[in-house]
Amino acid sequence: LVGAGGFGTIQTAINAATAGDTILVAPGSYAENLTIDKGLTIRGANAGVDGDHHANAESTLTWTSGDAVSITTTAAVVIDGMAFTGHHVITGTTPGLNVSFANGKYTLTADGDATNNFYFNDADHLSFTGNHMDITGYTGAFIQPVGDGGYANEITITGNTFVGHDGVAGADNV
Repeated sequence: LVGAGGFGTIQTAINAATAGDTILVAPGSYAENLTIDKGLTIRGANAGVDGDHHANAESTLTWTSGDAVSITTTAAVVIDGMAFTGHHVITGTTPGLNVSFANGKYTLTADGDATNNFYFNDADHLSFTGNHMDITGYTGAFIQPVGDGGYANEITITGNTFVGHDGVAGADNV
């Protein structure tokens, strides 16, 4: 458990976890950048609840520089029911990356530098499902899965809502 008497930060819980663990994040605001180096599930207060229908107080990750999340493993990483407030959520450059962002609520302000909010180079499995995205400002691609290493075997983008950015459809699968 992070917060509510448990670990003080999400990163401290990640460091103490073993591969395959689930980290529960209590409602609150966590100002940090995360580095995930093993297969984990991180469950915020709204895990399992579509990002458009969060009823509980949020477990919110905020950051002011760099990426919110860095994943350096090819083991499965699941981030479910978290809120993110900032810019540049992830630049995934680990070949064979296996990550799922589910049921999140994202309030992102683009830097105006044509960089990407979610960038994946040679991801093996990428799932982006049930999220609510509110984006302000000019950005490059919102999600950009690229690569030439024979990866990008499975990419799933479903059930998401995109608002707040001119020219971005308010429906699914942008």
